[in-house]
Amino acid sequence: MKRTAVLGLSFLLSTGIAEAQWKNQSTTWSYGFGDSKSATLTATADNAEYLSKNAASVLSQPSSGTVRLFIPGNTDGGFTIEPTSNTLTFSGSTVGSTKFSAYNIAGASEIASITFNVTFSNPDKQQATYYFSMGTKGKPGNLYNSANAVYTGANSGGALFNAVRFLYSNSGVTLGSRTVGNSTGKYATLSGGVLAYDTPYKIEMYMNNSPEAKHYSKSGKEQIVAANSYHLWVTNTVSSKTVLYSFNGSADLIRPTETNVAEGTDATIPANAVLNAFLIQSINAKPNTSALKISGNIELAYHAK
Repeated sequence: MKRTAVLGLSFLLSTGIAEAQWKNQSTTWSYGFGDSKSATLTATADNAEYLSKNAASVLSQPSSGTVRLFIPGNTDGGFTIEPTSNTLTFSGSTVGSTKFSAYNIAGASEIASITFNVTFSNPDKQQATYYFSMGTKGKPGNLYNSANAVYTGANSGGALFNAVRFLYSNSGVTLGSRTVGNSTGKYATLSGGVLAYDTPYKIEMYMNNSPEAKHYSKSGKEQIVAANSYHLWVTNTVSSKTVLYSFNGSADLIRPTETNVAEGTDATIPANAVLNAFLIQSINAKPNTSALKISGNIELAYHAK
């Protein structure tokens, strides 16, 4: 769904873009679960994939691209879709990667922002890990439309721009940013505070996969995100407290360096590759009832090319 930066005030207020916007914003994309079908999806003996391809799908059609749910076989991962509340809930997965993704989004550029609302749940107070990643849908079978997890550099395949780790513990959720992908994935713990369970948060990221700094406005103030970096804002929607997360005193979180160790090749996303795909995944959860719930619509906005 395309709109110009001179959209009417009513649309801006309804999407929240009036509060935050690229200096030269051109295209927006929105997706929610209000028009999907009510469903509880659990693992079977084989991998299960649900695509927004036809009227029979449990997922509604996006304005462009494909939306996908993936559950690895013989796991305890799964999803619950609730159209009446416009929510998607992940169940923690002990093995494999349970994934929600979207890819081939039209009108994408190398400079993107994304906003979504989440609530983290972990009544057993055990370990669990969830990730967000944005990048480009490139070769067939890349991590945005395959079983591959956000893990090794080989999996990234020149497609992964960033990865934010939500690490569950008995004290809450600690945020980390991927710095290196090789035989494993390495994450830097971010400063900004631990997130509480059963509390709704708004997550906002401003991602710049270009070789130049880019400007955006947020709450009436101009912000500058460095080249090949992103900003991560988190708002507690109950207290309205907003935090800009940082590492070593800098809000500019640099995109990771990726290496395919087996082939000895650079797998870092190329500069200026368009950011037309994202995913949220669960992995390495203990056998418990950990969950992540997405509430409302996911909003994407792009900088004009």
